[in-house]
Amino acid sequence: IGFLISKGGITSNDVLSTGLALTGARLLGQILAGCSMVRTPADHALFPNLPVVLFPGNVGDSDALATIYRRLTR
Repeated sequence: IGFLISKGGITSNDVLSTGLALTGARLLGQILAGCSMVRTPADHALFPNLPVVLFPGNVGDSDALATIYRRLTR
């Protein structure tokens, strides 16, 4: 996969810590106000250098998710 968008704070934590088995990640910055993007390490066994958007549940308007998707697919 080329990127992952995780919606919800608790969900995002579970995706990073359990689903991707990360103990750390490189913060790249914000892709949208309140939505951070991290990258998995280059040596990750399944998804090296995977951009992951952390999208809290209470952030953004009705177009925010689509806006992030469009930015990532350019």
